[in-house]
Amino acid sequence: MIERAIAWPRAVRADDFLAEGATLFTAGIDPTDDGYDFTPLKEMLARRGDR
Repeated sequence: MIERAIAWPRAVRADDFLAEGATLFTAGIDPTDDGYDFTPLKEMLARRGDR
């Protein structure tokens, strides 16, 4: 199976990419002065739970 991957575009655009055939979203987790910002990952998991 060939995956069609894309960097997480935020939840507002995810359906557009799914409709175009995206099968895998990746998330970049960037460091901040206070540690790591897991916001993109939390959004992805919340979106996945909605389906």
